[in-house]
Amino acid sequence: MAEVTFNRELGAAPEGISRFGQIRTSNGSNVTINSFRSFAGDGAFPLADVFEITFGTTGTATVTLTAEAFAVKGVRVFKSDGTLAGEAEAPKLTRRIDSSFTYSVTNNDTATVYVDRSARSSTEYRVTITAV
Repeated sequence: MAEVTFNRELGAAPEGISRFGQIRTSNGSNVTINSFRSFAGDGAFPLADVFEITFGTTGTATVTLTAEAFAVKGVRVFKSDGTLAGEAEAPKLTRRIDSSFTYSVTNNDTATVYVDRSARSSTEYRVTITAV
């Protein structure tokens, strides 16, 4: 499972993070994270953390934004040709339900994942991407 966690909450110290404001990623489940940019403002897109990923299988990719996310508007994935593969909005009224979507991928496909931020303030989220 490729998992991305961004934690800027003061005092939070998840395993492997000694300071707040750091990114932790792990590759797996046929997904590799190639690069990351924080607080990117790409053209007409809103402020976001941007991840470039590669899929290692042909099948279905599932992208999930966990319910605990706060100060995040949602997550969008763009295919290598620039078309929108899917998007999931963060729950507005409750932090109890995960948001997710699926789309088809092929081996060695690349994609760009945008995690839209509400502001430059404290943010915490987990995005999980799997491909089977």
